Amino acid sequence: MTAAPPEPTAQTTPTTHHQAASACLEAWLAALAADIQHESNRPNPDTAKMERLVADRSKLFQERTALEANDKGAIARIVADYAAALQSRKLKV
Repeated sequence: MTAAPPEPTAQTTPTTHHQAASACLEAWLAALAADIQHESNRPNPDTAKMERLVADRSKLFQERTALEANDKGAIARIVADYAAALQSRKLKV
């Protein structure tokens, strides 16, 4: 007879928080990529909007690259800022 799988716990670790922050950044990067694609497919893309979207995407890539598992402040800020923005975006769709 095999042992039952362990019960899930509510315990979180720095790795869990880092994964959550990374997931927020990845989801926002995907949203920006979709916005860039949508704008570039328009007959007359808005150049200023495209530049802003590309700059935002670059900033997110830099944040994702710099994110460290033990940087609690950055992780908390990323989750707070981007999770709320993603939730807001999903509700508008």
